[in-house]
Amino acid sequence: LLSIFKELEDTCRVLKDTETNGIFTTVIGLVGITRGTNSYYKLQLPESDNGLSL
Repeated sequence: LLSIFKELEDTCRVLKDTETNGIFTTVIGLVGITRGTNSYYKLQLPESDNGLSL
């Protein structure tokens, strides 16, 4: 999981696709050329280790 979710590391993991064995994570970027900015968002789909909903 992302490092900002330290409290979830012991109880969750990133959901894995059983067909491709890949994890559900993506990065979305936004570049503002005229403003000189570069922003990004990293998204992950967490899954509880004990089967409970988050």
